[in-house]
Amino acid sequence: MDGALNSWKTGDGRLFNQEAEEAFVGSFFLDGGLVQECTVKPDQLYTYKMREIFAVILRLAEKGKPVDVISVAEEAGH
Repeated sequence: MDGALNSWKTGDGRLFNQEAEEAFVGSFFLDGGLVQECTVKPDQLYTYKMREIFAVILRLAEKGKPVDVISVAEEAGH
């Protein structure tokens, strides 16, 4: 891989980048405090899986719980 990010157009013409969404959501596992500064809403993400994970992260933050893989999996019911 040459390090370039691949973007695709959605059916309605918006650009979408899977790797960027994964990096965005993954950043909250590295620094849970980022949630407090974030203004992005889950429905602004294109990928269903990333929207769901991000929504769980936001719920955990609202409850004052830690944002980590185990907490996210438990909150998501997995």
